[in-house]
Amino acid sequence: MLLYLVRVLGPSWRKGFPSFFPDSASYLKVAKLGPISPSFWFTERPVGVPLMMWLSAFNNRAFVLIQTTLFAVSVAFLCHTVLRLMKVRPLAWLACAAIAAIAIQPKFGVWNLEVLSESLGMSLSIIAFTCWLRASQVFTAGRIWIATLATVAWMLLRDSHGIPVMILAIGLAVIAWRISDKASRLTLLKCLGVMLLAFSYISVSQAVSNRNQYPLMNNVGLRILPDQEMTNNFVDRGMPTNETLLGRSGRNTWDDGEIFLQSSELAKFRNWVNGSGQTDQVLSLAIDAPFWIDVMQKELPVSLAYDFHDYDRFQTLQRLPSRTFGFESPRTTSDLLLWLITSVAAILALFYFPKTRKLAVFSTISLSAFLIEMYASIAGDAVEVQRHLIGPFLRIFLIVILATALAVEMIYLSFKNQKTSAVVEAISDKPQTRFGAAFAQSALAIIGLGALISIEHRSQDFDPQYTKTIIERAAKFGGTYYQNGIHNKGPLETALYDSVRLFTSHDSYWFGIAFYVLTISALLSLCAAAVARISGASKTIALSAAVLVFLHFTISSSDYAGVIYSRNMTTCALAIVFAVIWWPRAWSSIRRSRWTYVASFVLLGFAVQTLLTTLFAATVVGGALIIHRRQASNLERPIFVALASFGTTIITAPFWYFLRGSINEFWSGWWTYAGFMSAGTGRSLMNQIGLGWKEFVGYYQDRPIMLVLIFAFAFTTWLNWKSFAKFQRVMHIALLLWFGTGWIELILGQRYSSHYFSVLAVPSVFMGAVLMSQLGLVIAHRKKDQGSLDHEKVRYALPIATAIIVLFSQCSDLFWTGVEQLGTFTTFSHFEEQQTQNQGGEGRTTRAVIDLVSHQGDPLLAWTMYPWTYLEHDRVPASRFSWKSFMVGEIYLGKTSPKYVLPKTWNWFAQDMQQAHPEAYLRPKETLLNEQTPFAQYVATNFTTVYDGNSMEVGLNKDTWSNLMTPPTQSMGINQDKIFSETSPYVLSNTNCVRISGTLKSSDQNEESSIIFNLSDPTAAYENVHLALSATRASSSSDNVEFASKDLEPSDTSSLDFLVIVGSHSAVLVVDDKVVAGTRTGDQAQLSVALKSGQPSLSNLRIDTSPKLDGCANS
Repeated sequence: MLLYLVRVLGPSWRKGFPSFFPDSASYLKVAKLGPISPSFWFTERPVGVPLMMWLSAFNNRAFVLIQTTLFAVSVAFLCHTVLRLMKVRPLAWLACAAIAAIAIQPKFGVWNLEVLSESLGMSLSIIAFTCWLRASQVFTAGRIWIATLATVAWMLLRDSHGIPVMILAIGLAVIAWRISDKASRLTLLKCLGVMLLAFSYISVSQAVSNRNQYPLMNNVGLRILPDQEMTNNFVDRGMPTNETLLGRSGRNTWDDGEIFLQSSELAKFRNWVNGSGQTDQVLSLAIDAPFWIDVMQKELPVSLAYDFHDYDRFQTLQRLPSRTFGFESPRTTSDLLLWLITSVAAILALFYFPKTRKLAVFSTISLSAFLIEMYASIAGDAVEVQRHLIGPFLRIFLIVILATALAVEMIYLSFKNQKTSAVVEAISDKPQTRFGAAFAQSALAIIGLGALISIEHRSQDFDPQYTKTIIERAAKFGGTYYQNGIHNKGPLETALYDSVRLFTSHDSYWFGIAFYVLTISALLSLCAAAVARISGASKTIALSAAVLVFLHFTISSSDYAGVIYSRNMTTCALAIVFAVIWWPRAWSSIRRSRWTYVASFVLLGFAVQTLLTTLFAATVVGGALIIHRRQASNLERPIFVALASFGTTIITAPFWYFLRGSINEFWSGWWTYAGFMSAGTGRSLMNQIGLGWKEFVGYYQDRPIMLVLIFAFAFTTWLNWKSFAKFQRVMHIALLLWFGTGWIELILGQRYSSHYFSVLAVPSVFMGAVLMSQLGLVIAHRKKDQGSLDHEKVRYALPIATAIIVLFSQCSDLFWTGVEQLGTFTTFSHFEEQQTQNQGGEGRTTRAVIDLVSHQGDPLLAWTMYPWTYLEHDRVPASRFSWKSFMVGEIYLGKTSPKYVLPKTWNWFAQDMQQAHPEAYLRPKETLLNEQTPFAQYVATNFTTVYDGNSMEVGLNKDTWSNLMTPPTQSMGINQDKIFSETSPYVLSNTNCVRISGTLKSSDQNEESSIIFNLSDPTAAYENVHLALSATRASSSSDNVEFASKDLEPSDTSSLDFLVIVGSHSAVLVVDDKVVAGTRTGDQAQLSVALKSGQPSLSNLRIDTSPKLDGCANS
């Protein structure tokens, strides 16, 4: 249910669901009268939809949410009933799957987003249908009344619903006549009276409001008048005619200025329409049945095949499956006939078995009512027939599935000689999942999926992207992480990011990182719940704490949420060890205690190895572990074992790299550059402390609740100290010290970037979990029924409330972004393609130039401070010094000095260039190139600038570019007069990998002429892209939007020489040996040229069909 709501509502939720159709405006007009006004009940619309709009305060978003939820609930209610009714579980689940497959089809989902009666009509009909199904099995007064009220509610939505209800009433009257139980007979008669009363009200309301005049006028104009025989029949029954009426043949009520409604010459006709004409129309359905059946035969094929794309204003067709596992509803009349024959056979089978005759009667009445409703919906109005049929179709499809499933089950059970399930509802001995648990679990799954998709983009933060460049370079060139990047942390972070490549693709990599974010957050939430439980919290409070922690560390507004920085990893390691300290099962035996003891210190060692400043917090957690559990392991020297495990783990990294012969690279990053980071700020210890105090005050001025939480925890620790057990004292002191060492870590690190504060967040949320536990104990008064908070009816109320509060207080933007993206998500590749389409125009041009000479995963030399310089273009750094800061001694939030350049920098740079041989060079213009560096000398020697954009400079290898600029020599032999006169566009090449040069001239010196080169994929797998050229301007574009443009210096002559280069995946336009426009292309690209403006001419067209380009045959 929740997933359906997300798919249908999510993408458009924040934009809202504005009304569009005239009927919606009419419903709103009636709703504003209000049910207190008598005219509300006797006006132009049935009261069902206006009443719902009035209850939703005329808010379209609330109305759509209610009706979509009701639709999902109604289908779930039907499936729940089927599961209780049927004994053969696989068959029952198969029936439910078929019901769900029909219900989630987009032609039904479209109506959930519109302020119309279709969605509510389908939902209430399913509920009424299900209630009668339940009543047919256990014939009690309560169930009969519930089914009756649901039926009446459905009948009040559309006047046409009265017809199937009258069929139901006839069936109930027959049952009341035949039934022997007087009480049941009386109940049935009372319910019949209610239905007839509702039907009478609808008839009176129709007569007073004349709202049924429109369908009859539509029928007269579009169906009766065009057929002479039908015209004569209606004239014989009293329909007045004149020339004006006969002239309305082929017209509906609203055509030609609403002549049907406004013309004085049709006054008598309107009187007939609003009088005896309504009865004549109903009688005609029986008397003139052959005619209306013929109409039905013409309308059914179109209606069954129609997908309602004209009504789909919110792209529902793109988000819901039209078929599920190959199963779909009938799309042709032959399919529908086959379904109906199957249902008739199934009903006959149900009649054959005595114990299922109740079901047979129910199925017969339902199918008859819905078929007659379908017939009446087609014949009753000639306008929007497909829309009016959507409800009857759904109801017919569902009764066919249900009758067939029940019949198959009975046949199967008869062969097995088992007692049928039709006597009473099937009752399972298995424990049933309660609604609260099911809702909580489903909500958690949906939130997790939404978080996974929403943080896919958020996880691509600055440092994570830099880490990805390191692992991608290592994968390309081999060697250790430290031989492929300057990394001042332990190898655990890079190893974690590298492990994602084992189970993801290029398109889904960041989803893998997002999955790790969810895993870390889940571990933190489990640890918080464990601490809460150890502190005496009930399961409800512990679950609430877990929910709060999970949401906070995944999709909250905090910058450390939704990402994996080194501090997210180290705090998670500390949290796991801290929770394990108090977990009894981890210490239940000597053998397990020893393994837990050693493993905990190994994990703490890895945390310190990853980030050296974690030593202070690790000492606190390790100290708590030694104090509380040193005796549990039964070791002779537990402190020595702890220190040995801890210290050995820390030195495993340098020892490993020493053995590999790359200790210099490791030490330069892990220790030397980490020292530069500390010394580069130039602050003394006292200045560091002073800055820390300033940051402390500022941080908690913005977050006073967190400061209150810390003081409340400290106060309760002091207040309850004497009553605490030893482990509680250790826990509380450890948490306070952990919080303090978190600030020490920040102070000594001298950097207060917002994502660093995760080192404070984890001990803070643990304190919050303990306080929640203490509050729960106070509320429960420490009574024996303390577990009352865990009562089944309220167990999930507090966690759900916590989730809602956190979502809307901390996570609303990211949460709704995730919901929108989850609603439109299809595949990883499609998601990545959408992201690529959002790339800026200059980025597209840059990528096109690079793609000429290299491909995905090739080395790229860049003078930049941004990791996305490489990742946006799917390249790896040519040098381990991927940021220019490493080569000029620029320290993050610190000084810039040559003394902060690593000693072997330029030797390593030379080795990298010899290994990589980069073909392309990039420089964001905001990062000025230091001309005094060997880097600049290498660029000047090996590269020439080929594209000079507004924000990016691109250089290519001098030799490569020189070869590409050599003019093609093979003439194309095209008569220049025919290029723009006979065929447009004129095809120049049918394949990629081609160079074409030429000269553009303007025939009119007073008017600028321009041409456009089209690059189209014959397979339509890639969008059409274009390169346009005139004497003063060049641009790149798609069919719908211009990507980028560049102004050209006016030429002294009227001619302009150009060169078009089409590579394996990109194309560029070159003027004066410089790229002026470029774009990516598909795997196949047909190049053509067309006139854009003026009177241009092309001459000197020459072609090179085998250029030396990346991915081409002779590259």
